Amino acid sequence: MQNKDLPEPGSIARQVEIGGRLRVFDFDGGMIDGARRVWTLIESDIRAVAEAYWRHWIRCFSDTRTWAPYETEKMIDVGVTFLRNRFLDTAGHAWIESIERSVAAAYAADVPPMALLSMINASDRVALDILLKRVPQGDPELAALIDTLMRLSALETDLTVAIYAEHVAFGNDRQREKLAGEFRDKIVSSVERASHEGSALRGQAQAASGSARGMLGKVSEVAAAAEQSAVAMREAAQTAAGLIRAIEDARAEVEAAAEIATRASAQAGAAVETAGTLSD
Repeated sequence: MQNKDLPEPGSIARQVEIGGRLRVFDFDGGMIDGARRVWTLIESDIRAVAEAYWRHWIRCFSDTRTWAPYETEKMIDVGVTFLRNRFLDTAGHAWIESIERSVAAAYAADVPPMALLSMINASDRVALDILLKRVPQGDPELAALIDTLMRLSALETDLTVAIYAEHVAFGNDRQREKLAGEFRDKIVSSVERASHEGSALRGQAQAASGSARGMLGKVSEVAAAAEQSAVAMREAAQTAAGLIRAIEDARAEVEAAAEIATRASAQAGAAVETAGTLSD
């Protein structure tokens, strides 16, 4: 059994508009006086009425608590006080406050409202038995007294159901508030977590940006070096082309010199032959 939220003791009873209910149940204006008359007749055996309610209460509650005799007597005393207020001060709030305390205990223990109604029936059945013993069957007052007892029982039933419903509504409201609070807490936690994760991502992005800038710098350096290499290669190619042209020019000069030497050799041979001829 879970702990239930309960309204402030007496707060619901204070809101009960008993006058409006009496206008419904006391439609002939005789219920107040009739209730006092019933009390006069059953007062001497009123503890039996209270005990019937209490015995039924114990049966309806699921706990296995064993009540000591003095505790039972105390609860019967409480019941007698309730009945006195119910019969003698029907328009007052004291007996309504007692109903609220009983309802609060039942609601907290998950005892349904129908169990409370059965307790009312159990005690009023004993009250009726006492009344029938006190008033002869042929007494013309008997019917009015029984009618008064039935109307009081119906009024207590109406109050019990209404007060129980107020406890249920109060508990539901508190439960919704708790769920709403838990939802708000989860939202706040999610937002904070997202904020922290966002900060971490921003830090990672900044680090990545710095790394990218470093890589861009290195790429720029490599590009500059490549450009310098290209310039050097172009210059080397130009130098090689110049060397090739120089070699070609030298080869042409060598070939020309060889041709001149060949012609010179031929001319020298011819001169030798001519000189030999002349010497003959």
